[in-house]
Amino acid sequence: STAATDDVVSPACYMDYPSDFYFSGENVTEDDGCGGNYIQCPQWGRCHGGLLRDCNDGGGEWQGLVRFVPNEEGTSCFPSDGALVIMEVVQDALVNMTVSQSCRSSNMITDPASVLLKEQEPYPLFSLDVVSWRVNEASEVDITMSANLLLWFQPVFDAATVTFGQLSETDGPPDAIGLSSEVPEHKLPVPFSCQMKFMFMELFGWLLKFLYRVVVLLTQKSWQYMSTHPKSS
Repeated sequence: STAATDDVVSPACYMDYPSDFYFSGENVTEDDGCGGNYIQCPQWGRCHGGLLRDCNDGGGEWQGLVRFVPNEEGTSCFPSDGALVIMEVVQDALVNMTVSQSCRSSNMITDPASVLLKEQEPYPLFSLDVVSWRVNEASEVDITMSANLLLWFQPVFDAATVTFGQLSETDGPPDAIGLSSEVPEHKLPVPFSCQMKFMFMELFGWLLKFLYRVVVLLTQKSWQYMSTHPKSS
């Protein structure tokens, strides 16, 4: 009936975005059933003719690799399988590098220009070049990691796991990457030998404090004794 037809709500369609994007797969020249019900194109998406066509906005493709792809419903963008693989490889490298720094192992980064541990921060930042080198050395991914590629992947990383920053105080794009402060320290794979080293260091520190207090106490007692028992002339 006419009433039933009037109750039908036209589906929401996405506004064309970016303005210069044209999807060559079809020539859309009219509303195509959207009924004027348009909404903003999803983040990282490129839309045309009311539909989400791909997720390559903002330079989202690198040598055939894409950061994001549309979901099955075509309503949002999520990390591609290739991006997830590389993200996991980078995160594993950061975990290993962070543990090496904490344990002061033989493969720790010693160049002060390549690593920075800020006050009140649990984990260090590493230069993008050093992390790229470690990733290429340890992984078998079919792409050569670089500082620029790490920066390109920045939107894919979970801010609760990985953070980007700067080794210097100058303004500019990030030049370093590290584990987020939200990552629990007890979840890091610290070797048993390193745990024993930490325990020994804590015990040694406690022993030094104890000896210091004993020396201070004995000094105070000696001074008090000498003050109340002066030498007889």
